Amino acid sequence: TAIPSTPGTITGTLTACPGNVFNYSVVQASNVATYNWVVPTGAVITAGAGTNAIQITFNAGFTAASGVISVTASNGCGTSAARSYTVSRNAPSTPGAITGSAKACPGDVYTYSIAAVANAASYSWTVPSGATVNSGAGTTSIQVAFNAGFVASGAITVTSSNACGTSAVRSLTVARNTPATPGTISGQASGVCSATVTYTVPNVAGMTYSWVAPANSTIASGNGTNSIVVSFVPAFVSGTLSVNASNICSTSANRTLSLTSKPATPAAITGLAAGACTGLVQTFSIANLPGATSYTWTVPATWTIQSGQGSTSINVLVGSAGGSITAKGVNACGSGTARTVTATVTSCARLGAEEEAIVSSDMELELIAYPNPFNDKIQVSTKGKMNETLKLEIIDITGRVLISQQIVANQTLDLSPDLASGIYYLTVTDGSDVRKSVKIVKAK
Repeated sequence: TAIPSTPGTITGTLTACPGNVFNYSVVQASNVATYNWVVPTGAVITAGAGTNAIQITFNAGFTAASGVISVTASNGCGTSAARSYTVSRNAPSTPGAITGSAKACPGDVYTYSIAAVANAASYSWTVPSGATVNSGAGTTSIQVAFNAGFVASGAITVTSSNACGTSAVRSLTVARNTPATPGTISGQASGVCSATVTYTVPNVAGMTYSWVAPANSTIASGNGTNSIVVSFVPAFVSGTLSVNASNICSTSANRTLSLTSKPATPAAITGLAAGACTGLVQTFSIANLPGATSYTWTVPATWTIQSGQGSTSINVLVGSAGGSITAKGVNACGSGTARTVTATVTSCARLGAEEEAIVSSDMELELIAYPNPFNDKIQVSTKGKMNETLKLEIIDITGRVLISQQIVANQTLDLSPDLASGIYYLTVTDGSDVRKSVKIVKAK
């Protein structure tokens, strides 16, 4: 008879907790007289000692993270090497994220939940001061009621547990649902002269909005909501409109909007103010001002407003000296603050109706353009200055040279200039700076 070989693999449960009773065994060998088992601290063999199959009871003393079960086989010749098997404590893991509202007010009732945790026998929840668990204690889902004592932020926590122990804590901070300051107030801020105007802030569910209108105005409708209608009486000059948001928790800070009965200052005056050409007509404009019924313009002393006074756009004949151009809105309550731009003048190419030719010899320089107005093509003819090279230019009413090319005198030239419809000046100049100019019109 030989010494037994090492027992085969031990079969049985890998995890255990105090109170568990599990069976462990090895395959019976023919030459084994007895099996000697060793169990972890806190565990006892309650049946099968000396055989190939035992029953182990894990009691309260099984506190280590893991323990080893081992077995040897023996007969009259001797004892085998040991076969071992590690058994771990079956403690539950930390619960996953808690789902539920992160904001609450007294009177709110919300459900908070976690996913089930493997090996957990029960769950332990705590709630903030001023909150109570209505139902679900010990399970994965609870219903929490927030009462008048819920005055500050607090944490909802949960742990999972079984006979092995308790997991680490999972928590969710629940804050009082204090309203944020309402968003920007939209609505007409200037020119509200004897007007009825709607004002609005972005709506947040569950909020009540309290508005305060300035003196000499009244809230016609909508107070308590995110949109109101305000009526202004003739005596209103200026003031501040305010709104806050509230719920059962508290009231937000105020959002305000300054209001005035007169039109606002124009944002900008557009038009060629710097380097305008004396004798040409320029257009100046401003954007429409809410509440303005008309507009007042001023221009430098030598300039002349030809049309548009009272509107948002004027046509001005540029004079010989610069100065200030101003524009302001007007309504029944008065005039708003003026917007000002500094205007300067410059000496541009001599343009206008057909000029008298200045000649440097006995032969006069002549210029003919036909048809005029024209659509796509215009025919240009010059006379005089035999075989001399001339410079041809097309210039807009601001004095900008749009087209420049050389031509030969005493020839007819067909041009197809890429121009927008409007008024232009066609000029030819010889080598002695003798110039001839005609006004041409590009039709639509």
